[in-house]
Amino acid sequence: MKTIGFVAVSKDWYISRSPDKHQEWSNEDYEFFIRETKRIGAVVMGNRSWKFIPDERKPLQGRFSLVFTRNADLISNPPYPQDKVLYWNGTSQAALDHLEAMGFDSVALLGGSEIFSLFHKAGLIDELWITAEPE
Repeated sequence: MKTIGFVAVSKDWYISRSPDKHQEWSNEDYEFFIRETKRIGAVVMGNRSWKFIPDERKPLQGRFSLVFTRNADLISNPPYPQDKVLYWNGTSQAALDHLEAMGFDSVALLGGSEIFSLFHKAGLIDELWITAEPE
């Protein structure tokens, strides 16, 4: 299983200016993100990152989403079909094993910082794809 971390940063290396607001990125970066995550087929992120995605874009079309959460209610009563979104409270390695068992050979790691840290500490990030945005 290949894990590819997707990171978009500003020219001064910010990922986000504050924990409750994501940066606005260029159309080119957005199109790259959509194209490549659809090609990979599976994305992993934390629940806070998931919450930043507008409801009308959920579940993500053309991608399976594994969302880390500590919220037992989301795990036991998921608001989306489990063949599209899986809420997860296991280890990072177990998440990758689960995705591999589903037939995926790569995964796009989308964040946030806790999720990147979790995968990094476990030695599970194979590549980082960094997009530098001008502002």
